[in-house]
Amino acid sequence: MKGLLVKDFYCLRKQYGIFLMTIIIVFVISIMFVFSCKYGNINKGFESMVKSGMATGNDISYIARIAMAFCFLIPMALTGNVMELFVDDRDAGFGKLAGALPVSIRKRVMSRFISGMIFTVIGCMADIIMAAVLSRLTDIITFKNYFAIIITFASLMIMYLSFLILYAYILGTEKMTLVAVLPLITGVVAVLLVNMKRLIGFIHNGIFDADIIKMLFNFIMNKSHLMFVASLVILAASYLLCVRISDLKRGVI
Repeated sequence: MKGLLVKDFYCLRKQYGIFLMTIIIVFVISIMFVFSCKYGNINKGFESMVKSGMATGNDISYIARIAMAFCFLIPMALTGNVMELFVDDRDAGFGKLAGALPVSIRKRVMSRFISGMIFTVIGCMADIIMAAVLSRLTDIITFKNYFAIIITFASLMIMYLSFLILYAYILGTEKMTLVAVLPLITGVVAVLLVNMKRLIGFIHNGIFDADIIKMLFNFIMNKSHLMFVASLVILAASYLLCVRISDLKRGVI
């Protein structure tokens, strides 16, 4: 399995520079946003909104929290690069060769999950460092809340990775464009089902309930432990299903 992981790292070597540059850019933009909120144009804009009655101080604080929180999603979003591994294997014809390797199907499937998880872990570590710095510069969100948000976003990326790999094994590498979209569709459908009552109310009344955004943000910040447990359950289920599917296909995706 170690050899398979090394192969994956070589396949993704061209992504390392993009990954590092993305983290640096997000880090710099986040710091600039914090200083602008305290001393710059964003601060002036917020003050103008409060004076004109467009928003309250609490609303402004809430907007700033949302903007800063979602910066943490960008580094971990590169977990989706695992899709490139399936494409590279397909182009190189490695799928057929893999069946002849003295590596069990379970280990081959596990190596693909580990490759994806490594990107998630690196993104998570970068976010924690960024949170430690930002929490020193502003009191908009504490480090504890930053950490909870990071765990939630990491859990979301683990779920995305789980469904991405599962759909890749189900549909095959020839439909990777569809495979990349299906996990997002699955997530949107799940959110809509959970908030079906609010959605029906919007359809009937034509009024959007802004509280749903606050509820979503509060869930991200306060229910990270539930999201993490759910992501591990989905990860384990996806792995077992992928092993079963790969076994039925005799190791050829």
